Amino acid sequence: MKHKEHLKRFWKDHVWVVVLFLTVPVACFFLYGFFQNTEMLDLIYYCAIDIIGLILVLTWRLYVTWRVYELYGIDDSMQMDDFQISKPRSNQEKEVQKLLQKIKLLNYYEIKGMEEERREQKLMIYQWIHQIKTPLSVMKLLMGDHVQNEEYVHITSGIRQIEYHLNQIIYIYELDAVEHEFKAERVNLYEVCKKSINELKEYFISNQVYPKLCVEKDIEVYSDTKWLEIMLYQLLTNAVKYSEAGSSVTLTVSGKGERVALSIKDQGMGISDADKERIFRLFFVGRNGRETGESSGIGLYIVKHIAYYLGHGIEVESKLGEGSVFSIIFENRKSIMDRER
Repeated sequence: MKHKEHLKRFWKDHVWVVVLFLTVPVACFFLYGFFQNTEMLDLIYYCAIDIIGLILVLTWRLYVTWRVYELYGIDDSMQMDDFQISKPRSNQEKEVQKLLQKIKLLNYYEIKGMEEERREQKLMIYQWIHQIKTPLSVMKLLMGDHVQNEEYVHITSGIRQIEYHLNQIIYIYELDAVEHEFKAERVNLYEVCKKSINELKEYFISNQVYPKLCVEKDIEVYSDTKWLEIMLYQLLTNAVKYSEAGSSVTLTVSGKGERVALSIKDQGMGISDADKERIFRLFFVGRNGRETGESSGIGLYIVKHIAYYLGHGIEVESKLGEGSVFSIIFENRKSIMDRER
């Protein structure tokens, strides 16, 4: 099918050659014959030579320009190098090759400029976040002496929420590194879960939600500790955020060997079926997020993105009013090892 399209373009570009060969020489011969009384056999002979010459010219042109027409058939999924013509056969292919090399060079410099601009923007954001988090930390220390004062409790809660959103920005910028900067290693699920809970201890206490760590101490999986902790931070934060005071968040592990699932179960609002398919989209805020006003639409996107590059799966079970269960699925060792290569 593609070859037919190439041939159509070729004929369209070479109509003038056909017209030139069939009109000018034949017309000249007719004029010559009219004045010189040339015989019909000479006319047929001359036309045959003209047509043979036309076929040879078109065949040669098709041979030396065919790869130029093939460039039209390259789809959007191909790389820049796929447009290069090796060993050009004609001046036209040489010129096209030079043009493509110039475009490639310009594209390279444009990408480098964008990467440099993004790097500078990233550094600026990091510096800005650091400048904000420093006074926030001081404010939290000062608030620690007024834990019984209701107004101070609300202020502390607001500070914690600001810190949460600042961390979300950092994680979004760090996602670029997960594809190339992770280390496949044996991770003890009990230890990493315990650490994640302790880091969110104040958040659990302030929301009066109680963590339950029901994970055996000897269960290990292949993952990356840093990125797995970021995933757990997001999932635990969401579990607490959408749970009522007095409820609990339970961490459990099921399965052994080839497939292990770490599940975070809450007793919160639950997720509607309409929202369930979209919760991992960037900036998607579902019904619960709109009602509480605390959702950024970033956390679960981060979880899904990290899970994809680590070769882990994410499963969700939820019903409105009955809570949710988010499970990180650790497949066999080969999955993440292949990613690391």
